[in-house]
Amino acid sequence: MTEKIEKLWKSQNEKQRFAWAAREKDGKLFLYPTKPVRAQTTFFVHDIECDIMQIDKNAFPKITWENSPVLVKLLPMI
Repeated sequence: MTEKIEKLWKSQNEKQRFAWAAREKDGKLFLYPTKPVRAQTTFFVHDIECDIMQIDKNAFPKITWENSPVLVKLLPMI
């Protein structure tokens, strides 16, 4: 787990380990701890102190610009 995902994972209680995934218009994929807002070609959050993380664009292939943001459940990697 990357440091940012681990921090997000540990900050949430066991029953609520979720993040928002959003794909930008250019195909880049990001995880947000709070629901992001759609802009013209990207997403943003109002909380300037939250950790946003770019992840592999091949993750979550069903998440598109059109259906973003999507709430996803975080699972530990073993």
